Amino acid sequence: MCRIVGYYDFKNKYSSKEILLEMRDTMTYGGPDAEGIYINKNIGLAHRRLSIIDLSSSGNQPMEIGEWVITFNGEIYNYQEIKNELITCGYNFITKSDTEVIIRAYEKWGTSSFDKFRGMFAFAIYNKISKKLFIAYAIILFTAINLTACEKSEADEPMLPSPSSTTITSQVSTSASLTLLKSAVVKAGLASTLDGAGPYTVFAPTDDAFIASGITSSVINSLSADKLKSILLYHVLASKILSTGVPAGPNAKVVTASGDSFFVTNNLNGVFVNGLKVTTADLPASNGVIHTLGKVLMPPAGNIVDVAAADTTFSFLVAAVLRASKGSTNVAAVLSGNTPLTVFAPTNNAFRAAGFATIDAINAVDPNTLTTILTYHVVAGRVFSSDLVNAAQPSTVNGGKVIVSLSSNSAAIKGNSNPSASNIAVTNIMASNGVIHVIDQVLLP
Repeated sequence: MCRIVGYYDFKNKYSSKEILLEMRDTMTYGGPDAEGIYINKNIGLAHRRLSIIDLSSSGNQPMEIGEWVITFNGEIYNYQEIKNELITCGYNFITKSDTEVIIRAYEKWGTSSFDKFRGMFAFAIYNKISKKLFIAYAIILFTAINLTACEKSEADEPMLPSPSSTTITSQVSTSASLTLLKSAVVKAGLASTLDGAGPYTVFAPTDDAFIASGITSSVINSLSADKLKSILLYHVLASKILSTGVPAGPNAKVVTASGDSFFVTNNLNGVFVNGLKVTTADLPASNGVIHTLGKVLMPPAGNIVDVAAADTTFSFLVAAVLRASKGSTNVAAVLSGNTPLTVFAPTNNAFRAAGFATIDAINAVDPNTLTTILTYHVVAGRVFSSDLVNAAQPSTVNGGKVIVSLSSNSAAIKGNSNPSASNIAVTNIMASNGVIHVIDQVLLP
């Protein structure tokens, strides 16, 4: 059998690594194969391993899987049966150990998982987000259960708090619709921040919002912690703002916890952030409030020219801007300036369809002609998708007008000389000096 030890300081003092190691290593004789420790502020868990089931190093403990940490001694005799059941529920396993089965079972069924276990065990399992520790000891051979725990836990939903009395971190960790946000928060190292006193306002993308933004769990895993932190802090305000307290705007500037700004509007149609509508408002937390969004807010990656240059979809557009800047108007300087602008940006295919087969073809055009075309795609101010009005005819920087058309699930824009309207394929790409909407035709004055 393995050996486990740990401590929890209820006064929230930091754990002593030296004490934990000393306690652990008094039990070397019972766990000669491997050793490990886990320390997080006031909690310390340690383990000496006697390898029985999964002999590889992946079975070493304390084992960390996502937001969970466990130190476990014993054996679950029917762990393979439970593992198979969890696989049918959509769980994936990265080890062959019964230790991981305990984590996944507890995550899925809470203390009801003990009704499934057959074996002898003692363990301490800790949730890094909610910061709750559960300790259990049992001998379960058939149906008799002998169990002790340090605190009461609901059978089907471990650590499910009442929303108004728990922190933002705790609510994210227990919400079935915020699992991708939870993963991102943990990897970015922001769990303790959003568990703090606050107050905070979090505009929280749901799982569907992450997927709609092209950010899957594999994408989250591929991003650095710093990159995730930058994205997530762009969703956070260092104060509590209920929906009724959101400025009317339109597009009032608000500085986020990342240091970048987003723009809010509060009108009869709802609350909007960078053109995205808040889907559920005013979810209370003990240290602030949560509003959910239907897409992820992406912080600006530079000015309009910077953003276009970083996307190969716009290589023809960038070439046209550079060529036009050799004429009487420095278009690149205009689009890089501090004055907020909205650009309806044609893709490379849109340029090809307009007769510009290659970048060389663009470079053969008179710069002033290109300036006339390009400035017809630019509108003064930040105009998000939520600001577009059906049949509106906004003026462009070159003095002409374009026509906006909206339907229940699409938006389009038409130039004066275009036989048909261009679809607005992607909306609300942020830049430090404005916003970009992607279109599939070049607008002709």
